[in-house]
Amino acid sequence: MGFSTTAAHAIFFIAAVIIAAGVAGVVSDASQTVETGISQKSNLISERLNTEIKVIHVYPGSDNTSVYILNAGSTVLTQDSLILFLDGKRVNILGTRIVNRSTNIDNSLWDPDEVLEANITALSPGRYVVKALVKMDVWDEYYFNT
Repeated sequence: MGFSTTAAHAIFFIAAVIIAAGVAGVVSDASQTVETGISQKSNLISERLNTEIKVIHVYPGSDNTSVYILNAGSTVLTQDSLILFLDGKRVNILGTRIVNRSTNIDNSLWDPDEVLEANITALSPGRYVVKALVKMDVWDEYYFNT
């Protein structure tokens, strides 16, 4: 085995090390991206599991209809995250207020165990279903008659 064979082996070895380092860098970068994605998905699932609402009553008045919704989870929500559907169609919320304010004085926050009153337009007599939806597809339905 002469010098040329040793040099060829050394060149091939160096090339193999460079290629292996490049592949390791790509695999490391890809695994870090996957790890970040799994972490974000885990946080979303955890937040969804801690978020729960319950439509506890609907009061049909002559001027408007009041929908009372309990924040039954452990997540603080915002009043503007609420979307209401009546018989499957989205309705405009005329106004909201917290009925039983906790110690938090920030009016925009809807703390756990607080009841939110959301007002929608008055309804004619009939049978209805109201669906309340907050972030991350957390929702509850309530069937009622006017």
